[in-house]
Amino acid sequence: MNMVKIRTMIISLCIVGLLINVVYFGFFDNTSNDVGEGGKDGNEVRDDPAGGPDQQGDSSSVNLELNTAREITVGAVTHTVTITAISGDTVTLIIESDPVELTATLNIPENVDTDNDDIYDLQVLITAISGSTVTLTMTTILIPKDDKVIEDYVVHQPPLHIGDEYRYDFTIFAELYNENTSSGEYERYALNGNGQWDFGVYGPVDAESGFGEIYQTVLERKQADGSFTVSIDSPDIGKVSVAGTFSADRSEYFELEEGTLIKVVNEGEMGVDQLPQAEIPVPVQYKGYVRTYPDPEEEVQPSIEDLIYKDKDITLGDEGSIYYEGSGMEGEDAAGYYNWTAEEMENVAGFPSMRVNITRRIWGFLDFTETVWLSSNTPYPTRTFIRTNTSWSKGNDTGWIIIEQDRILSSGHERGSSPIPWVNSAASFADKHPLGEFQEWDMIPRGGYKFDNTEITDPKNPDLAVQMAPDAALEYLLEESPGLSDFNSEFPGSLAIAGTYNATLSTLDPQNTAGSHYWNITLADYMSQKELEPYYEDYSEYEKEHEDDEDVEEKDGKRAEEDTGDKEKFDWPEHIYTARVAKNITKNINPLNPYSAEVEMDKDYGRNDGWTEKKRTDLDELGCTLSGAVDIVAADEMAGTELFDRNGNLDMRDQEISISKGATTADMPGVQIVQQITGIVMPSANYGWIFWKGSVYEQGDMFSAAVDVETGRQVYVMKISGTALIGLFGK
Repeated sequence: MNMVKIRTMIISLCIVGLLINVVYFGFFDNTSNDVGEGGKDGNEVRDDPAGGPDQQGDSSSVNLELNTAREITVGAVTHTVTITAISGDTVTLIIESDPVELTATLNIPENVDTDNDDIYDLQVLITAISGSTVTLTMTTILIPKDDKVIEDYVVHQPPLHIGDEYRYDFTIFAELYNENTSSGEYERYALNGNGQWDFGVYGPVDAESGFGEIYQTVLERKQADGSFTVSIDSPDIGKVSVAGTFSADRSEYFELEEGTLIKVVNEGEMGVDQLPQAEIPVPVQYKGYVRTYPDPEEEVQPSIEDLIYKDKDITLGDEGSIYYEGSGMEGEDAAGYYNWTAEEMENVAGFPSMRVNITRRIWGFLDFTETVWLSSNTPYPTRTFIRTNTSWSKGNDTGWIIIEQDRILSSGHERGSSPIPWVNSAASFADKHPLGEFQEWDMIPRGGYKFDNTEITDPKNPDLAVQMAPDAALEYLLEESPGLSDFNSEFPGSLAIAGTYNATLSTLDPQNTAGSHYWNITLADYMSQKELEPYYEDYSEYEKEHEDDEDVEEKDGKRAEEDTGDKEKFDWPEHIYTARVAKNITKNINPLNPYSAEVEMDKDYGRNDGWTEKKRTDLDELGCTLSGAVDIVAADEMAGTELFDRNGNLDMRDQEISISKGATTADMPGVQIVQQITGIVMPSANYGWIFWKGSVYEQGDMFSAAVDVETGRQVYVMKISGTALIGLFGK
């Protein structure tokens, strides 16, 4: 079997994670406050949403004695109820004023039409029978009999309550098909999956923010468990299928004063029993853990749900259009207008539900449809169906991509009885992390008290894991590289958009000091959109000139990116410069002078295409030093164990420290897998310190933590463990 194709199957497993994201957290990033609207902007919780008492889902639970009439008020209606007979698990009762006799069985809900208008308006549930005492719950509903239509039907979802627990059954399907109609070659990738998805609301509970402050919060937990099958079909390998399982667990903590999301914990797991042709016979499994701390001062991006129906009355026949600014996908056209219509009332999972269709065409070729069924009886939709699809036909290539997800409320749901205790006052958040050290900086943040006092040419403190402060390393590079010096003179406002420290340590030195220590630093100059416009215009012309260029045919299992031929490289502005300095430390025999050091320009990569869209002046004048970032990370129990040795020093073996624009990037090693198995998009900061240890590809395990340079906020803590990818098919 073609190893390239089998490796492609590994990549196709990534589709699973992406689809978990679709199923588990919705097609779009929901950055809004899921747990209710009560905490934001001082709004009060609405426990009596509009739409009429018969649509509330109001409940009353009472104990009734045999042959004793009792008045029970549910919502705005009072009923007289009498238990007339008890036989084992079966109870006979009469509900008045218009008498309705009902026989109900323990733990089985029964719907009742109390006014003979062909609409069930009351649900009765017997929850306990003890001698002549019956415990029952009565809930207002609105479910039409047969095909009866309810005119002017209004839905207003109630707010979440502490103790809410809802379960959904879900299915997922995806297919990618591509065919060359001339050669007959084709590839088909398909995924089928199903499982259960649970929601729960709990609290109040204590939770820490990214600044280490403790807040009272409400916890919304989302859990998914399921199984999947991924298959590949093509003429050269035939049909190959891989079956596996996945799980995801997401806990979101909203502080109670403003309802701000301050902490998110994600855990996920994905595994397959066997891969065809793999050299490792054991199951292939990955586990991921990501704890993130959103910026509490960052403006909350409303979700599509917020903009259309959260805390709003939706009347049958309503329609509209909303502008959504972000979708978790890149590209300007990802934002835009979404059209919606409230089309029909249906009975879903035993609840009267309004079917709302939401549509949009993204990027001009991707069709998006979300159909959601809303009920005044539940704070969550009773059903959600999402589909995205696109097709193409260009030259000899034709194909399509389809992704579908369907989830429907199942048995096991329970409405909590306690409203969320929002305080409705302004919350106070720290400006800087109390463990951070903040100093003025120029093009790159400084090393701080642990590192600034170490001369770059003399290892005065052999216990330090980081043998060069980043500002000292950059200063050396500016002195030793004429090209970098000229670049800095030409672009005096340049910024270190990336800087990475790592070390190749000697195995003979127990102090983990001897070896080569490196700083690889990239400076970049800011360019505005106006300055870039001429380049983009020229590039459009360049693309038109080369639109007929074709890919090189696959050779030896590899495909060249493009047939360059006489095609010249487009001349983008070269506003980036990269160089690397090395500090080589040798362990001496003389105990009075245990180490000697030599510093050299290791690599001068020179200028390259590119620029930065972030000005140095856009960032705070004071920046968290590397010393401060180390102290913040060390205080975290998990990071302190993973990144430091027994003596509390950074363990630089197989570890690197980076400073970069954005605390994460999509192409960072391991980030893709973490995002896939936990179903999230990693958070970031404008400018961040990143600590990274291990490799999923080589060791099967990695750990990372990040700190915001401007505030010292802990951005994330991340761990992944599983099968080393390098060993799946040998070298």
